[in-house]
Amino acid sequence: MTGYKTMRNTSAAFMGLLVLLLTLATVPQPALGADGVTDANVAEKGAIAATPADHEALAVYFTTKAGEAAAEIKLHENMRGRMMGKNRARMNSHCRQLIQAARSEQEAYEDLADLHRELGKEAHK
Repeated sequence: MTGYKTMRNTSAAFMGLLVLLLTLATVPQPALGADGVTDANVAEKGAIAATPADHEALAVYFTTKAGEAAAEIKLHENMRGRMMGKNRARMNSHCRQLIQAARSEQEAYEDLADLHRELGKEAHK
């Protein structure tokens, strides 16, 4: 029985370390567009965007944000199904909810990037 407990504890420790490493690997860095678009100034940059370059910078920013959402999806897909114990179903449900939210976020950011690329083409005319 002692060998089984040791193996189980080692497996649990390994899974904890794996989750920690996956979390650290996918911590998003602040999004920065080609022309200095940041989380802090995106509203201002969007309000004054007038040139193709302005809109392309916003498109790059939103593409970066979509990538961050994709990393969140990957993180929670990796964790889903790996939980053990009596709370497994609740944790898996939690992961599914976060995956769904991140997918919606990713799609919204991709749509915004596409919109700014279109607006950039129109600004060029």
